[in-house]
Amino acid sequence: MDLSAEQPEFRIAVVLSFQQLPLKLLSAYGSELGQTPHFDRMATHGVLFDQHFADDLGDTRSRHAWWDGMTAVRAESLSASSTLSTICSNVDVECHLISDCQPADWDVAPQGWKTTYLENQTDSATDGLGQLIDAALTTIDQLRQDRQSAIVWIHSEEMPGLPIPGMEFLELYLNELPQLAEVEEEFAETSGEEQNDRDDESDQADLHSEQSTLAFGLIEETLSLLSEGATELETIHLKTINVLAAARLSEWDHALGQFYEQLTDDLDAGRMMLLLTSDGGLPLFESQVSQQLERQQQAGPLQEESVHLPLLMIQKRLTLGERVGALTHPADLPATILNWLQIDHEFPDGKSLLALVNGDEEELHKCLVCRAGDWESLREQKWLLIRNRALGLEKLYIKPEDRWQVLDVSSQHLDETDRLLALFDQSADD
Repeated sequence: MDLSAEQPEFRIAVVLSFQQLPLKLLSAYGSELGQTPHFDRMATHGVLFDQHFADDLGDTRSRHAWWDGMTAVRAESLSASSTLSTICSNVDVECHLISDCQPADWDVAPQGWKTTYLENQTDSATDGLGQLIDAALTTIDQLRQDRQSAIVWIHSEEMPGLPIPGMEFLELYLNELPQLAEVEEEFAETSGEEQNDRDDESDQADLHSEQSTLAFGLIEETLSLLSEGATELETIHLKTINVLAAARLSEWDHALGQFYEQLTDDLDAGRMMLLLTSDGGLPLFESQVSQQLERQQQAGPLQEESVHLPLLMIQKRLTLGERVGALTHPADLPATILNWLQIDHEFPDGKSLLALVNGDEEELHKCLVCRAGDWESLREQKWLLIRNRALGLEKLYIKPEDRWQVLDVSSQHLDETDRLLALFDQSADD
């Protein structure tokens, strides 16, 4: 497939992926809480995939659809005949993996990759991600000098710990915490004379200090409850978790913006493609509905915000700011990268997303299957079936209207339930 009339002397595919990335906090995906201006700016320069879902939420790293274009379902019965790195090595395309994940945790995946491991020595998400980005830019600079085609995959595992973010980013969300809002309200309700007295810089500093003390006290209390395994949390603690995740994501967004600036010339010249995605989403606590689902384990680990993943693609000659609603999953990434590098290869399950965004195919996948332990789900554009054989549970939801998987409609749609159950077996055979 001839992607451009101009043929760059070399091509570099850059992938930035995270272990967990909460799509629901990205304003480009509709979040009203998350402040991610750099991600949003990038989204206007490329294509967002609205229906990108994980196919495997297992803990093992013995394999990944990123590396062999094969879903977890197929991997149960077949071994990969080829991986991204082996295919590239045959055509002199280098593969570089830069990660803060312990090398021992990458069981089979990095074979054939030139792997760099960097452990974050700081408490700052910006510094941690910045270390990875600096290492990636050093690698990219060398590839530019050598005129060497390559894949540079940057992977961060930072998010799950929810450490306290830097104050400058936490301040973006202080008004989301009720206690701090009460302090602001008390400040605003003082009489005019008192207000004038408090309007000087020292009083503003006192107010800020009071807010900060309350914020960090609440954060420490929340993290302590989480470390103790508390299952019932007050609303204020649930809001605090959201604030921590949002502030952490704003730190990442800041680092991401600086990284993107270093790539724009190569992207504009057509010699680079950028993909941003994640292993899994991140369950956050937002509403009584989601809390109820957590307690009842109605959807197990396959609730929407765990499985629904962000995916952003930027490269020359895409329709800028486009959103793609077709179903996609991680096995499509290696196929897309090879297609862009103009390397002929077909994977068992992965399909090139370039064909989709260029209008060659309206639909790549009619359905997607996801596994997480004993839980498994099958998703179509309209229907989502989740089952747990060990528990004897089968639940059917209408998508995308039923955002939180609240109403199980399996008893009202027995024909659809039976049809989707049959697709489970068919997908395993295929």
